[in-house]
Amino acid sequence: MMECPLCGNHKTHKHGKTSKGTQRYYCPVGLQTFTETFDTLYYRRQIQPETGSAKQVMIDCSDGQNTK
Repeated sequence: MMECPLCGNHKTHKHGKTSKGTQRYYCPVGLQTFTETFDTLYYRRQIQPETGSAKQVMIDCSDGQNTK
């Protein structure tokens, strides 16, 4: 099970997928949905952790470039 990054609840469940195919989760306590990349460098970016380089994301962000 995925822990809710917003409230820490451990009883979350799968809640469909995003338009890009990433698994979405739902927290019944916080009444929020979130993905595994929430609160990371990859959140709301088209680059995935498996295929992208965290170093490149950090360089692009520091240069003021958007990775979208």
